[in-house]
Amino acid sequence: METHFSPGKRMMRTSSLYLSSSNEDVMVKKIRQTHFPDGSSVDSESLMCMVEDIVQHSYEPNLLVPEAPKVAYVGDRTQPVCFHASEVKTICRLSCEVLSRCFGEDNRHAATMALLDSLGNNPWDGKVALVLAAFAITYGEFVLVRKANRVGMVWELWSLVYKVNLIHEQLRSQLDAWDHYIDVKTRTELTYVFEKRHFDNQEVLRTLFSVKFDLDVLSNKEVILVISKLDILPKQLLLLVQQTSVHLQNENDRSYEVVWIPFASSTLWSEDEISIFHHLASSLPWYSLSQPWLLRLAVVNYIKQSWHFENEPLMVVLDQQGRVSCQNATDMIIIWGAKAYPFSTWREEELWEKENWSLQFIMDDIEPLLSLLIEEGRTICIYGSNNLEWIKEFLNKIKAIKREGLSLVLLYVGSSCSCERNAREILNSIAEEKLSGYLSEIKTYFFWARLMSMRSSKVRLGKDQKSDVIMQEVVSLLSSDEGGDGWALIGKGSLTDILKIQGRELIELIGLNQIWGKDIEKVSFSSGMRNALDHTQPIKHCDLQKIVSHDEGILFCEECKNPMKKFILYQCIVGKD
Repeated sequence: METHFSPGKRMMRTSSLYLSSSNEDVMVKKIRQTHFPDGSSVDSESLMCMVEDIVQHSYEPNLLVPEAPKVAYVGDRTQPVCFHASEVKTICRLSCEVLSRCFGEDNRHAATMALLDSLGNNPWDGKVALVLAAFAITYGEFVLVRKANRVGMVWELWSLVYKVNLIHEQLRSQLDAWDHYIDVKTRTELTYVFEKRHFDNQEVLRTLFSVKFDLDVLSNKEVILVISKLDILPKQLLLLVQQTSVHLQNENDRSYEVVWIPFASSTLWSEDEISIFHHLASSLPWYSLSQPWLLRLAVVNYIKQSWHFENEPLMVVLDQQGRVSCQNATDMIIIWGAKAYPFSTWREEELWEKENWSLQFIMDDIEPLLSLLIEEGRTICIYGSNNLEWIKEFLNKIKAIKREGLSLVLLYVGSSCSCERNAREILNSIAEEKLSGYLSEIKTYFFWARLMSMRSSKVRLGKDQKSDVIMQEVVSLLSSDEGGDGWALIGKGSLTDILKIQGRELIELIGLNQIWGKDIEKVSFSSGMRNALDHTQPIKHCDLQKIVSHDEGILFCEECKNPMKKFILYQCIVGKD
């Protein structure tokens, strides 16, 4: 099995996937020594259908005519099946070899070993199919020779059918038992090698990737195993590539490497999946298995069961000694990128202890220009919604107060709930009408992926929402977005004083800027709005009441200009029109 960094740069050479043990039975060892697959495939299903056709129909008159066309048919025999020239040649050679050994002095063991040697480069199911096909060809020729003497043909036919079926069942049983043995033994080896203390990571990697030589390019480095389905979304893959990238003058200074381990939709890879893999592997700046379809099933099962891989990409980190330092570093890497090195669980805890809920942390470096404005201490408003009408109403209110001299940077960050078509329509409208700044589609995905990873990381680390401020704010923001209404975060520079308002409440509050706008010169934009919202302005006494027929959101007193408290009034309407 091989890994590579870029087209033409290979790390691992192809190696047969077999186990070796001094305690193994001599017979099993000899059989294994004959097995050295080269990645070639055999159309086993079609071969078995051909065998079935020959066995079932060779005694029918139309198949006993010498002039019958030499084309193999499968199933209803309405479509011809074309076999590879190499398969046909192998079947003919095996057929002759079987006949010659039947009349020779070789014992059955020697004959069997000779057949296994000649089929060493084929997969196990391919060996079975090819041998059975050779038997079927021999039998078919036997039927043609005996066509003149039909007496007793049916009873001889059933005798051969019984023998062929018996051979097939025995080979299938032995193959299933061998697969189970390999699976159990490999899982035991993997469990042992991950629990054992090592000087470096080489033994762990050799066992995991089924190779017999050291992987020098990964020696003395942290190794991030990126395990994903082959149909991973391009934007997901791009985010992981971006967050694991380190820009160094000397590539030899890299303290960690990334190895991609892709899984297909099933244990058998299709030609399309192999083609997709080659395309992606040649485009990624990571090492990858050159033939992931040869990864042992036991290794695949170990990854799924022990590391809990299901559908979402999983990043497992091995330290320089091959120990699992973090079983799921995906969230950590999405949030902090290469700054999370060495990507251990204690490092994740350490990074959270240093963080505060600020615009600088929320945006990170997703939009470099905005990061620069935040560092300059500018007042920033990031907002999101999947409702274009709400967005336009909100921005019109903002424009009205900006004309009065308010300095405010606006950035639209989309919505986690928007479908792709709706999101693109909103972005196009904002861009064409120059309503505000906005994140591109891919950066919008990055923004929401980071927020969801923040929540996931906190939950995985066992943090309590009641006592964790950042978790409170993240959950609140995601809930506001999922609620369908628009929302906005308003803050200044790297300050932690961030105001979050949503829906109609936000638009109504902005519309009353003549009330809180006078405080902006003394306090920040967000503090001025919070003063109005929290009713912090000192008053002596006011008991003005106002009755409305429906909920109008926040209402401000016409006399003292402070928010009014809402009460519910029930009134009997009997006898009224």
